[in-house]
Amino acid sequence: TASTTGGLSQEWAMGVDNTSGKFRISSSTALGTNDRFVIDGSGNVGIGTTGPGVKLEVVGTTAGTSVRSQISHTDNTNGASHSTLRIVTGGASGGDPYTIYSNGVVSWSTGMDNSDSDKFKITGEDALGTANDRLTIDSTGNVGIGTTSPLTKLSVAGNAYIGGWLMA
Repeated sequence: TASTTGGLSQEWAMGVDNTSGKFRISSSTALGTNDRFVIDGSGNVGIGTTGPGVKLEVVGTTAGTSVRSQISHTDNTNGASHSTLRIVTGGASGGDPYTIYSNGVVSWSTGMDNSDSDKFKITGEDALGTANDRLTIDSTGNVGIGTTSPLTKLSVAGNAYIGGWLMA
């Protein structure tokens, strides 16, 4: 389909590519050329990639740019107008709901460790419940640094430096 905006003509193609079986939206007259959106036979969706390996994969390839996602609620008249991102697993016996932050060399993760009484953890790798758990908050609000079993409001395993007053 061709469209014109501001005097510029842009042609798009949309449909199932018979060679790959993928649904594609392309910013050209031919599928498989300049694909902007792809759904494969497994239901995986790709934006910026023609071979999504997970349910939603967004890829940027232009140097010096950011790949950003945004969830917005534009109503500013009501305090109940929230924007949320919810990560849910299949219950207490399911896997861990967590996020991974990685630069390709070093990874950090944050989330709920279902296998350890649903404690919130920050860990120094791309999985929770490992020897690299750095900070733990349990269901009573106790915080552990260097321990996954905090016994008081703040439990520190190892040395600590306090550069000011410590009050009781």
